[in-house]
Amino acid sequence: MAKHQIDSDNESPHSKRRRLTTIEQSGDVDSVDVLQRIFTIPQETDPQTRQKIQAFKVYLDSIAYGEDVELKTSRRELLSSFLQNTASTQGEEEPSPFSHLIELWSSAADTHKEFVYSAITAVLALFLKTVSHFIEYRKYGVQLCNHLSQEKCVKIIEKGLNAQKEKDYVISPCLRLLTEIVSFDGGSAARRVFRQREATFKRLSIFLSSRNDKKALSQKEKRRPAVRDNALRYLFANLRWQSAPAKAEILGQGQIIRAWFENIQLDSAATIRETINVVNVDVLQDENLLQRTKSMIFTDRILSFLAKLYSYNNENTSIPYTEPTSGFQDVPSVVHTLLVTICTNPEHGILVSQNACFVPASNESTIDTIEHDAFFSIKTHASPEKPQSQTQIRNTVLASFLQGLRPYADILQRDLVLAVFQAAPELICDYFTKKRSFSFEPNLTVTWVGYSSFLLSVIQLPMLACLLNVNDRARLPPPTSDLIDWILPQVMTQKIATRCLNQKSHLITFCAVRILVAAFHKLQAVLECLRKVSRNTIGPIQSAWEQAHVDLSAYFCQRSPEMRQIMSALRSCDETQTLLQEAVANLLLLYFKVLPQIALEEKIDISVTLSTSIENESHSNSANQATMRNLYLRHLLEIGGHSPTMKWWHKPDNMQLSPFSTLLKLYVKHRDFDKDPLIRDLLSTTAETDMIVSQSSGGVSFNILIQSLRSVQDLHNSESLYAFLDNCFMRLSRKSVKYFEDFTQFAYTANTKASSNLEGEMELLPIVILEQWTFYVNSASSAELLDASQWLAIYFSLLERSSKNFLLQHILDEVKTMTKDRDSRELLEKAMTSSFENVQIAEPAKGDLSPSKVDGKLQASEELQAVPFHEEQIGISAPPAEDEAHRGLSSWRQMDVDEAVTEGTIGELALCLCSKYEEIRKQAIIGLHSFMGNLEVGPCSTADTLKATSSWSQVSQYSERQQIHLLIGELVETAAPLVSYQPLPYFVGVMAAESLLVLAQPLHLMYTKINRFLNRGPTWKVDSLPRYWIDCILLNSPTEDESYYREVEWLLGLLLNGLRTTAVGTRVYFKWSSTDVKALRK
Repeated sequence: MAKHQIDSDNESPHSKRRRLTTIEQSGDVDSVDVLQRIFTIPQETDPQTRQKIQAFKVYLDSIAYGEDVELKTSRRELLSSFLQNTASTQGEEEPSPFSHLIELWSSAADTHKEFVYSAITAVLALFLKTVSHFIEYRKYGVQLCNHLSQEKCVKIIEKGLNAQKEKDYVISPCLRLLTEIVSFDGGSAARRVFRQREATFKRLSIFLSSRNDKKALSQKEKRRPAVRDNALRYLFANLRWQSAPAKAEILGQGQIIRAWFENIQLDSAATIRETINVVNVDVLQDENLLQRTKSMIFTDRILSFLAKLYSYNNENTSIPYTEPTSGFQDVPSVVHTLLVTICTNPEHGILVSQNACFVPASNESTIDTIEHDAFFSIKTHASPEKPQSQTQIRNTVLASFLQGLRPYADILQRDLVLAVFQAAPELICDYFTKKRSFSFEPNLTVTWVGYSSFLLSVIQLPMLACLLNVNDRARLPPPTSDLIDWILPQVMTQKIATRCLNQKSHLITFCAVRILVAAFHKLQAVLECLRKVSRNTIGPIQSAWEQAHVDLSAYFCQRSPEMRQIMSALRSCDETQTLLQEAVANLLLLYFKVLPQIALEEKIDISVTLSTSIENESHSNSANQATMRNLYLRHLLEIGGHSPTMKWWHKPDNMQLSPFSTLLKLYVKHRDFDKDPLIRDLLSTTAETDMIVSQSSGGVSFNILIQSLRSVQDLHNSESLYAFLDNCFMRLSRKSVKYFEDFTQFAYTANTKASSNLEGEMELLPIVILEQWTFYVNSASSAELLDASQWLAIYFSLLERSSKNFLLQHILDEVKTMTKDRDSRELLEKAMTSSFENVQIAEPAKGDLSPSKVDGKLQASEELQAVPFHEEQIGISAPPAEDEAHRGLSSWRQMDVDEAVTEGTIGELALCLCSKYEEIRKQAIIGLHSFMGNLEVGPCSTADTLKATSSWSQVSQYSERQQIHLLIGELVETAAPLVSYQPLPYFVGVMAAESLLVLAQPLHLMYTKINRFLNRGPTWKVDSLPRYWIDCILLNSPTEDESYYREVEWLLGLLLNGLRTTAVGTRVYFKWSSTDVKALRK
């Protein structure tokens, strides 16, 4: 078939109908008469009606949005003249200029002329929007708003709102008109609109839920606001201008709020910013709204809708935020600020303030109730592996909302969770208890790394304010099941932590170690707070705080990995992994600092690791990782200082020197370590403890050793010298008693002035050098021997200047006799002469020991000794002086046996054996014999005997008479040979008195050990008594479980009470008597 040919002229029936031009266009409106003809619209809707409405709309558009300023001004004046000429004389409620238009609007609504209806509605809304910017039109706008808010006009608007959802061209103008009515003149007609809420808010939730399919719309329609956009603007206007009760009623309609936020992620960026601004300013910051109203809005579901905006794809980032001070912000950042305010601000948000740490005791509670609560707070803890929070969660909305966030995948979400945890710490335990969607099993993925970072941030949260500010003494400690999860969340169990440490991936190990280090620092701060509070409380509350301290430490130990696992991870670290090495070493050190009771039970030896680190430090020339290597070495040194099992004198197989000598060599050669007091203090303390240097020199002997080595550090054979010294150090540390006896024997053999000053500064190292020098002479080369002789000459010279010990010259003579090399002997001949007085030696870290400085130190030491002693300097009082009355000789005769023993009267009688008066000592022996006889008294035979011993008639029935009789008998046998010549050592008398008190209490923790001591023999070896009790208590297991420290406390009290005082003029010094020193030296 052939197609019909279409004519191209305008007369073709298929051509578009031409626009009629009989009605004035907007450009032709130049007088009031023209405007009057536009508003004169007949009742019947002739074809020109829509054109007249369109003409007026274009006229208003030119005023509101026109760019020509002169044209806008002229048309504003024309519109003002028209409104004045047509002003109503019937009252303000009847706007005469729009009477014909409103009648036509009502007719169109009744006859379902939708296009005319929507056009008139849009024109009315545009008129209100146009005149709202100019004060001269306020009267006419108010008249129109009041008229439109009447019931008859609201019904007309309701007809448009009840249109089908698809007819957005009818619904949108109605929403715009209502928005302009509510907003006009600062909301003067807003209350009128809210009164008709059954019509004006009836379908608002439906409009907020509507969403156009933008794919099916044209480009022009996409730019047109959708029904939801107009509904949002209407809602925003009501929230901004309605009164507080009306606003609260609107916010209380759940359907509207849910529809508002449910599809918010589909809105434009500008709309989202406006939404957030309205929520922040008109809802949260509105002081007239009750807090309960605000809390009802933001449920966990609404918060989840807002949280979806964290992943919003912002296509309009160039549009500035509504608030001018906020600048240009993307949607996720703006939403994050709002959510933080909602979730963490008790005044403007939904956060319920809660004291998450304490269970407050009632003001009416008695002490018994507090004791019961304290016991319940301590003993009803959940298992550390499966903790159950004892704090009632009041922020249930936040707890539910946090479960849906992904802090491991989004930084802003992580910051939000951390902010909530900081504001409500009780949610930490609840969060990790319910969070079962992710396991912390080690797996090198992006999710696992992100989760470990989040976990580290949770642990690094600041200290709880309720722990820092505790003023109420009636408050109990926080439940440890909550505290342990706040310190180390339960996802990091001991099993998982151990697996993380044993992974091949260094990143997993490093992340786990950082988490544990942060947890240890937090535990240290919490334990310090618990100790501080316990010191400021009394009674059962104090016991509760102390028990919380113990329980928290125990719980943490059960959740943290064992120390041997940390040590294994440290040994497996590669030398190139300096960050990991430093982190693991720091973690190991924290065990000793925070949990010393656990660390001391583990036999951790880092001597090999420390020696390797020191050796690498001495040979390393790279400065890229110098800081981390120094930190790593510092951690190892601190561990060595804390660990009792550190083998400072054990030389590893692959090392030339022991750890001490290796560290000493590094300290001597690298002057940069002078600035670090840790190394110096560690070397000095270790050397003094193992008697390498004198303990009574105040560090002078150690300074001499350091400076003498630094004076020969440039020699070519220093390695041989350090090997020789290392051998001497190890021998002296292992057999210090032997060399002390050798020193004493050598002093008496030399028959010098030193033999009369053995209790002064004794340097044992020269004695060891004297013993080992002959072996070194036979094995060393001439060059090595020459260098060693040079050091020895300098060492002896400095030592002689500082101590003035004449025994050094005899030792040096013996050394010269052993030396066969002539050059070496010549060097030794110059020792302790003026040959080395001018030798320039570098100043040590804590003072220069050049000859002038050495003399100055000696003078300062002498001045220090001359300072009068005051008891307040050491914090303990001196033992009482001897009682000249000696009441202990007779007071026991007026008491029963058990009373005389338990009251300490027999102990006072035993202490009389230590009197400085011979007669008193002999009377004490007689008294002890008499008391022993009374212990053996049987039934009385005569009246006189009964009268004389009435108080002892029942003594044979005393249950502990056999042990007491044995103790006093051994004391008498020990003291009898001495009392005629000298007092019994006061330590022996104190031990006898304390033993009597122990035997009087069979339940005493030392009862068993005292009886074992009495069974050793009939007499006591006075010189070995202190050593016996030190070995028996310190080096052996306690009699009862968990009583070790109590036994140590008993021993320390015994040793302290054994001290005596000696008066010299007006000065009083703490001093051991000569007999006590001889007994306690070992």
